[in-house]
Amino acid sequence: AAVPDGSSVFTGWQGGCSGQNCSLTMDSNKVVTATFAHSTYDLNLTVNGDGSDEAMVTSNPAAISCGSGNAACQQTFAYNTVVTLTASYDSSQMALVWGGACGSATGNRCMVTMKQLQNVTATFTRGLFALGTNIAGNGNGLVVSTPTGINCDQEGGSCSAAFTSGEAISLTATAGLESQFSGWSGLCSGTADCHITLNQTEQVTATFTLNQYELTVSKTGNGVGTVTSPLAGLDCGITCTQSLDYGTVVTLTANAGIESQFMGWLGACSGTAVCLVTVDQAKSVTAHFALNSYPLEAQNKGNGTGLITSSPAGIGCGVDCTELYPFGTVVTLTTTVNSGSIFNGWSGACVGSDSCVVTIDQAQVVTATFTLVTHTLTVNTAGTGTGSVTSQPAGIDCGGHCTAEYDHNMLVVLTATPQTGSSFTGWSGACSGTESCVVTMDQAQSVTAHFDLISTNTPTYTLAVTLKGDGAGTVTSDPAGIDCGAICTADYTENTLVMLTATPASGSNFVGWSGSCIGTDVCLITMSQAQTITAEFTSILIGNNEHTLFLPLVTQ
Repeated sequence: AAVPDGSSVFTGWQGGCSGQNCSLTMDSNKVVTATFAHSTYDLNLTVNGDGSDEAMVTSNPAAISCGSGNAACQQTFAYNTVVTLTASYDSSQMALVWGGACGSATGNRCMVTMKQLQNVTATFTRGLFALGTNIAGNGNGLVVSTPTGINCDQEGGSCSAAFTSGEAISLTATAGLESQFSGWSGLCSGTADCHITLNQTEQVTATFTLNQYELTVSKTGNGVGTVTSPLAGLDCGITCTQSLDYGTVVTLTANAGIESQFMGWLGACSGTAVCLVTVDQAKSVTAHFALNSYPLEAQNKGNGTGLITSSPAGIGCGVDCTELYPFGTVVTLTTTVNSGSIFNGWSGACVGSDSCVVTIDQAQVVTATFTLVTHTLTVNTAGTGTGSVTSQPAGIDCGGHCTAEYDHNMLVVLTATPQTGSSFTGWSGACSGTESCVVTMDQAQSVTAHFDLISTNTPTYTLAVTLKGDGAGTVTSDPAGIDCGAICTADYTENTLVMLTATPASGSNFVGWSGSCIGTDVCLITMSQAQTITAEFTSILIGNNEHTLFLPLVTQ
C-alpha cells in the first residue's frame, strides 16, 4: 500500500502495477514504482496584448479574475483539479491566442488539469482575428499554417493564432505514424489543404484516424473449443477475422469444450496462457484443441473429515474436487483421516477400504466416506436433594444416572433443574460452577449435578389469588401451586420468582390484574412477603333479539 505524507498525494503505480491498487504474482523479478505528487499546485495566468485592458479571464473553480485592471492572476488549486479558464472579450474587435499550458486551446475557453505547476498566457490583440485549430480522431498528425502561426498536434503546440482581417490563410494536415488524415470539418471539408480568408474569429477541425490491420483467429486439432475476446467480433468457434486500429492490444482466451483440452497457441502467440496480440500489422492466431481427456471426480461424504490425494498428482482435497487425466492413465487414490474421524470405505468406481485404483477410460466418480467418532457423555446426580438434568442437543434427560453418545467435538449444553424443596448447588467433573454446563465432546466425558435439600429455616410466604367479575377463567402459576377458578393460595420459599398466567374461558375476556400486579400481561412476583393478586374476567354479552355484540371497555 502507498501512503502519502500530509503535503502529498499518491497518483498511482507504474511498472509491474498500474492504477491505485497493486497486486503482484511473484513468478519473476518485479519492479514497481509508486508516484507521489504535491497536494497543491499554482496556476499562473498572464494576460497581455494591446486589448488586455478590455478583456477578462476568470476561472472555475473561482479565484482567478485577471485583466481589465484586475490582478487576481494566480491561484493555488488541489492536485488533479480541472480548472476552466474563460475569456470575456469582443471577438469582433480583437483576437485571443492562448499559450503555455493552454497552447492547444481554441475559442474563449481552456481547461487545465493541475498535476503540476501550470503557466498560461492569454494574448488579446486589437484589429486581428483568431483562427483556432482542433485535432480530432484516434490517430495522430500535424496541422501547420501559411503564413506561420499555427503548428498544432495531439500534444498541443500552437493551435490558435491571430491574423489580420482579410488575410488568406492555408492550413496543411500531415498524418503521423500509422495514421491517415480523414478530412476537415468546420470552415473546410475534404482532405486537400484548407484555404481561408479570415474576416472574423473562426475554428476548423482536422481529423486523423489510425491505420487498421486484420487479425485472423482460427482453430486446429481434433478437439472442440472456442476462442473469446472482450472485443466484439472475435468470439468464434471456427475462424473469424476483424479489422482493428493500429496498436490495439487484443486479449484472446481459449475455452476447451467437453472431452477436449487446450494444447496451446500457434502463430502470433505461443504457450497456453491468455494470448495478448498487439495489432501493428496483419496477424493470425491459431488455437489447438485436442480430445482424450476425461474428468475424475473425487467426492468426500459423511459427517467426518479427511483428505483424498492422487498419484499422479491432481486430486488433493478435503471436499469434492475434479481433475482431468489423459485417456488410459491409471490413477491411485489414497485417503488420510483427520483426528476424530474414521474412513468407512469407497463407493462408485472403487469399493472396499484399501487404496482405490481407477483406469481413466471415461468420466469416473469415486466417493470416500468419513464419519465422526462418537464419545459417551455420562451424567450423574448427587447430594441430599433431588433434581433433573437435560441436554441440548437431546439425549440426556434424567434425575439420577444416564448416558448418551455424541459426535466428536460436538458442544453439549446441560441444564440442571432442582425439584421443589431442593436447590442446585453446582457441577463437578467436566464442568464447575452453577451456570449451564457446556461440554466439548472430544473424548468420553462425565458430569455430576449436585442438588441439596433447602433448609427448613428458609421462610415461606403465601400467595393468594382471587377471581372477580361476571366472566370466567383460570389462573395458573410457574412454579406450580396456583391452579384455580375461585380463590386459591400457595406457599413459596423466600425470593421465589412466580409467574401467573390468566386464561379467560369461552365467552369471557380477561380485564386485567390488580393488587401486586397490574395490566393484562403475565404477572411476575418475587415472594419477599405475602402477596395478594386479583384477576378480573368479564363475560361477552350477545343480545338475542337485535344480534348485537356488547364488549367491555378495557383500559390498561
